[in-house]
Amino acid sequence: MLGQPRPGWEELGTDERIELVRLMNPECKKQIRYVEDSTTSQWVLKQKLAKLADITNAVSLAEGRALLDRKHFDLVILDWSLPDGTSIRLISEIRAQYSTTQLPIILVSSSLDKIMTSQALQAGANECKVKPIAWAEFTELAKQMIEKPYVNDLVNSGAVVTWIEGYTNGQFWLYCPEANLLVRGNDADLVRQDATKQLERRLLHSAVLEPSREIRTSTHYIVRPQKM
Repeated sequence: MLGQPRPGWEELGTDERIELVRLMNPECKKQIRYVEDSTTSQWVLKQKLAKLADITNAVSLAEGRALLDRKHFDLVILDWSLPDGTSIRLISEIRAQYSTTQLPIILVSSSLDKIMTSQALQAGANECKVKPIAWAEFTELAKQMIEKPYVNDLVNSGAVVTWIEGYTNGQFWLYCPEANLLVRGNDADLVRQDATKQLERRLLHSAVLEPSREIRTSTHYIVRPQKM
């Protein structure tokens, strides 16, 4: 109960008053921010998690960023690819303000691979899941992230290597200096998948690779070779 209006209460907007009451009452329904440009995915997730939390949708990084600046959320779920960029940017911005326990993040993508997973975890995501989503498992994951957040321990295992990525002459490329591996192509997702497979094959026949400390503009991620 708020009791008597506090000084400045009358200056607050309706949304701000609702938010203040919610924050002062821990029994209020939890809030999830879902940043996804597919209206179908938005509708499905809202139906599946309706009993767990209220879902607020955003269709772009800009819209998701704007709402996070003015409203408290208990969990953020992000699609990898959005109209105005990849969600890595938003993950990094959120982590500049909130820790992994203060505001957990789950990344989802239909093209999720080890490179994307590692990039997202390095940026500050708590967990990554591939689409199509297994809803029973995902609902439990979302509940756990809200009640007792954890961080995927992928960053603490496997071989850590350096990847440098960029575009040249219209082609996307990835280069791993430790393995002297260069992979290029027109489709960034296919290049990442191919690079992961090629590096796994090399790691099966080599010692654990140490990360490069000299390349500051590189992306570090982890590859754990699959058993053949």
